[in-house]
Amino acid sequence: MDDIFQKDLSGEMVSPEEPGYDKLINAIWDTMKLANELNTGYRTPDEVRDYLSRITGQDIDPSVTLLPVQEELSFPVR
Repeated sequence: MDDIFQKDLSGEMVSPEEPGYDKLINAIWDTMKLANELNTGYRTPDEVRDYLSRITGQDIDPSVTLLPVQEELSFPVR
């Protein structure tokens, strides 16, 4: 597999020695930063879709709604 991103997504092990590893790690850190920003404070539905678009690299349909989830809940969320 030539593309380290596809290799990682397929579940294969990737090595820091492989070409593109730095790009992969930076993308992971960027995504973690965006996810943290998304989950910190109130976001309008448009802001949430903008974050999702930046995280996935895809356009998010205006009909998509993502409701906030409390991580501290003591019961299973279904």
